[in-house]
Amino acid sequence: MVYRVCSISGGGVRGIIPATIIKEMLKISKSQGKDGDIRDLCDYIVGTSIGGIIGASLIVSEDNKSPKFTPDQILKLLQDNAETIFPLNANYWLHSIVTGVVTILGAVAGAAVGAAFLPTVLFIGGAGAIGIVGAAGGLALGNKYSDALDGMFAPKYSREGIDGLLNKYFGDLKLTDVIIPFTTVSYSLEQSNPRVWSTIKANKTVPDDFYIKDALGATSATPTFFPHKVTKVTTIINMEKIYYDIDSGILANYPVSLAIAVLLKHAPYETRLRIEKEGITVLSIGTGYYKDTNSFVPPTSFEESKLGYVLDPLVFKAMYTGERESIIQTRYVNKMITIDPKLSKNLMQMDKSDSEHIKSLSKISSNFVVWNKEIIKKYVECMILDEDYIGLIVIENTQDFSYEFIY
Repeated sequence: MVYRVCSISGGGVRGIIPATIIKEMLKISKSQGKDGDIRDLCDYIVGTSIGGIIGASLIVSEDNKSPKFTPDQILKLLQDNAETIFPLNANYWLHSIVTGVVTILGAVAGAAVGAAFLPTVLFIGGAGAIGIVGAAGGLALGNKYSDALDGMFAPKYSREGIDGLLNKYFGDLKLTDVIIPFTTVSYSLEQSNPRVWSTIKANKTVPDDFYIKDALGATSATPTFFPHKVTKVTTIINMEKIYYDIDSGILANYPVSLAIAVLLKHAPYETRLRIEKEGITVLSIGTGYYKDTNSFVPPTSFEESKLGYVLDPLVFKAMYTGERESIIQTRYVNKMITIDPKLSKNLMQMDKSDSEHIKSLSKISSNFVVWNKEIIKKYVECMILDEDYIGLIVIENTQDFSYEFIY
């Protein structure tokens, strides 16, 4: 049978989307007499950032036989802990200061306008009234644009929330405590290279058997959102080694090409022989995308400046571009199924953790699997039975969602 790989992309709180899709796919597989865990769909799972956390949750095991978490528990973990990872009002005092300063400036400007243009007899009342209007305008501007400073001078969030959560759910489980192989990727600051955290490597050499929580902390350390992840390990000769990592999304938000390279180099001979004879099928599940339908407008000089790229922001451009490039490479080499809902722009923010936004993402995800149940069922059959559904190139059922089948 073909070797099956499942890849889950990053996207912050939008991880609710692939978690919901996988839950539905495993529900379908169970209805067809399977076990209802990720082994029904794949032999190897890869992911980065929140995709890495979901992937690890699906395969981590306390007995190397059954997964520790059910698909329902994984989805609930994401829904219930969004605010723990991305606290609301993370920079409350900075926002308050900026808003206060802009409000005062607006009031002063309003009073100055009143003093300059109103008759003397109306000076006091008129200047005061226009000053109040100016203050209101300043307050509105301050509230609107103070968010732009988030992550400008320091990471927007501390590591306390995400590290505490990873420790709570994964504890002292290591990369070898899994039911099928798993790989995630980060970017090594001290080596200026991708760093691969893989159960395949861990099964070959003890020093590569890291705690899963450290691997996930590294792959989810998104620049401007979180500080880099520091991992301290003791080597076999009793020396301390320190790793410094950030989210690999800047180079591999879709890390399947790198993960397959690790597989082909480090997997057991039987696995490599199977791949050589039967090939690889990749099931790629994204966290949603937004496509602007407006006509292209060339960037302005400011937008092409350093500050313009930062404010756009450059981090997300790099993550998206790297993901698309890796997907294109994978399609040329392997059979590939892609499931990636098209979203409205207001749903794309990866750290919006308020309850209403989480409810919206959950509803959108539930609607997606209901409206596209038949095609998702075909994809499940493709992974379980190794069946091909050639000809389903791109199908869009609604204005809001799309999914692809690439062969």
